[in-house]
Amino acid sequence: MRWYSEITIPDSYTIGISDTAYINNKIALEWIKHFDLHTQGRTKGVYRLLILNGHGSHKTLEFTQYCINQKILLAYFPSHLTHKIQPLNVVVFQPFKHWYGKAVNQAYRTSAFKIDKMEFLYLIPDVRKRTFKKAIIKAAFAETGLYPFNLEKVLSKLPPPPKATPEKDPWITTINITTPKTLRQN
Repeated sequence: MRWYSEITIPDSYTIGISDTAYINNKIALEWIKHFDLHTQGRTKGVYRLLILNGHGSHKTLEFTQYCINQKILLAYFPSHLTHKIQPLNVVVFQPFKHWYGKAVNQAYRTSAFKIDKMEFLYLIPDVRKRTFKKAIIKAAFAETGLYPFNLEKVLSKLPPPPKATPEKDPWITTINITTPKTLRQN
């Protein structure tokens, strides 16, 4: 029996477990199938767009092929910039942390001594309901300039490009070579 079978989990939830506690290729493939199942009925048009952080597990042949077959278009954020331009990081996680903190405080006040996996699964549905609201999601995309598209907002979050320096031709070098006059100078 798995530890999470002791609590009622909504059918729309999926739990993936790895030996390292991190996502891996197998869990990512199961996740994309879950995403596919739960977004098919909400698709407008033929394709769905999925914006990802570019983790290696999102770029495997199996993951990519599954997305191609299911008409899921993949777009990746530039490396090391998700904290600046990813809507969840920029806007959504702030209220998520707020509501989760309140839920944890309330749990402690009602005799919880630690928040383990079971307590987390018990608390998270209400936190999600309070956080993932249409207005917050829209604000996140607007703040990052992704929708409505605002190139200036996107570019303003990026670091300035490095200053251009004249490149030296690697084939042209100046080396001062002196020829030794005796063996001891060598």
